[in-house]
Amino acid sequence: MKKMLLVFLILFTNSLTAQKAPMKWGKVSGDELQLTTVEFDSSAAAVILCDYGQMFIYPADGLTLRRHVRLKILDESAKKEANIFIPYYHEGATEKITSYNAQTINVIDGKLKKIQLSKKDFFKVKKNDKWSELRFTFPDVKAGSILEYSYTIDTEYYTSPDPWYFQNDLPTLKSHYNATIGEGLNYRTMLQGRKLHQKYSEKPTHFWELTDLPAIKEEPFCPNISDYVEKISFQLSSYLSSTGYQDFMTSWKKVTYELYEDAGLTQYLNKNKDAKEIVAGIISEGDTDEEKIKKIHKYVTNNYSWNRKYRKFPEIKYKEFKEKKTGSSAVLNLYFTNLLQAADLKASPALVSTKQHGFVSRDITFYTQFNQLVSSVILDGKDILINATNPFRPYDLLDEEDLNREALVLNKKEPYWVDIIPPANTKNIKLIAMEMPEPGILKYKYELNCKGYDAVDMREKLAEMDQNIEAYFNKRLIKENTEYQISNSTSKNIKNLDKSTYISAEIMDKTSCIVNDDYIYISPFIDRNWEQNPFNEKNRYFPVDFYRPFEETYILNFSVPEGYEVVEFPEPANVATKGKKGLMKLSSSLHDDNLQIRVNFIIKDPLFMAYEYHLLKEIFDRYIEKRAEQIVLKRKT
Repeated sequence: MKKMLLVFLILFTNSLTAQKAPMKWGKVSGDELQLTTVEFDSSAAAVILCDYGQMFIYPADGLTLRRHVRLKILDESAKKEANIFIPYYHEGATEKITSYNAQTINVIDGKLKKIQLSKKDFFKVKKNDKWSELRFTFPDVKAGSILEYSYTIDTEYYTSPDPWYFQNDLPTLKSHYNATIGEGLNYRTMLQGRKLHQKYSEKPTHFWELTDLPAIKEEPFCPNISDYVEKISFQLSSYLSSTGYQDFMTSWKKVTYELYEDAGLTQYLNKNKDAKEIVAGIISEGDTDEEKIKKIHKYVTNNYSWNRKYRKFPEIKYKEFKEKKTGSSAVLNLYFTNLLQAADLKASPALVSTKQHGFVSRDITFYTQFNQLVSSVILDGKDILINATNPFRPYDLLDEEDLNREALVLNKKEPYWVDIIPPANTKNIKLIAMEMPEPGILKYKYELNCKGYDAVDMREKLAEMDQNIEAYFNKRLIKENTEYQISNSTSKNIKNLDKSTYISAEIMDKTSCIVNDDYIYISPFIDRNWEQNPFNEKNRYFPVDFYRPFEETYILNFSVPEGYEVVEFPEPANVATKGKKGLMKLSSSLHDDNLQIRVNFIIKDPLFMAYEYHLLKEIFDRYIEKRAEQIVLKRKT
């Protein structure tokens, strides 16, 4: 995987050459007035013409951000963009929005008409105990209006300024950012995004400008868009004091020490007497290390419940947790880690950032990057990361949200990083034996075998349905709007986490085939899998992230009824991306009166970059297309 983040160490001084502002208040160009469409986004109803930010940091004064935004309404449907909300942090009065202006610019009879907002048009609204918003609405907005506003925010905090996002929820023609920082301050500057990498990866600078930036839009299978947008972040690295430069960035070893002392970890990890007594009743003499882990994992997940909250620190005291028997991921995994240690296993807590929370950087030694605590244990000389929050998941499968690159193991002596490699054992096989006892009625045996995360999903859903297998088939496996009867359902290994799950049922189906005189039309795909293509957009800017690899196999064996012949059935197809990261292969064969259709749908690498999107989309397009094809029978004459 290509590195997504570039980090520079920059010494800023007052001698930096000032950059010419990319725009001036109220001075619009002819090109801006004449613009009616966005070349790289023809569907855009509004566009940001320019987004200009200036950051000033001086130790005596704090941080000042000045921002000037100019946008244009291209279509009446975008008039909602006239409503502006600017958040700022008000707790402790440490951040203030000190000046603001806004105006609407229209062309009336060939002349510019500017409507300046007055102070009474701006409203400061308290959102909660920490955040407020400056709100205002532009007047007289119509297609062709140019809206511009500016504001200044002053804050005492300058150690970790807010990132500058070059992309917005509207397409942006130009985004420009300047940083002026007083002498004696060294900052780490982190660049993220393809365009920033291409333009500014060779050497440090104090100003950045990008053009023609697509809008930030939610896209399927992209858990955290901010991991991929064009943005720049700053982190204070060192500062000049009376005794010379002092490091501000700490080490992961020091962070780990502070967490054990101040974050409440120790109260869960020093219950050695309690833990020894519990473990003595769980494990047996002669158990292997893996058997110990399995038994302790089963004990925790079956006797304590997760409250569905991801946490990196415990939110309740140990005694309260033991009484209530429920808690966050941090609470359960700290308790689990303590039991592992009591069983003489080498275990430590570990920090991760979930997929929804975003990537972490090893170069930034701040625990705020993380939002989740799991457990790490040494097994056969290797680190195994375990999240003991789910009774339906084997010990060696993390929560899917945890599959996010790397974890920081909080080993007291020396913390270290562990790569998180998504497991490649998620597979499901659907085997359908179909026959037609009489025209218009299908009878089939439907078998489903699942491994990995698919098995976890089956266990969870069956538990929600009180182990009602027929209900599971009804809601999860059979197409909607199908008239059918389910009987003789069976299951295997639902409670055995070490084995694949299996369910089966016999089904009578009256709606998946159509009789038309001498012809019968049968839908061979009776499942709900990928009924719609999630990738309908022609282009995509952000990567596709399936979280983990998976493999799906669908096998239909159809016994052709006596008196009929097969005149049409889905033809073979084979589509794959480069390197076969993604693959769809359909094979079909007819021997005597037996028709078999087999589909393999495989995602080997769960992350597809934007430039691979078209091949991935082609796989899904082709699969959806093949699923719509039918088996056609003709009565023999």
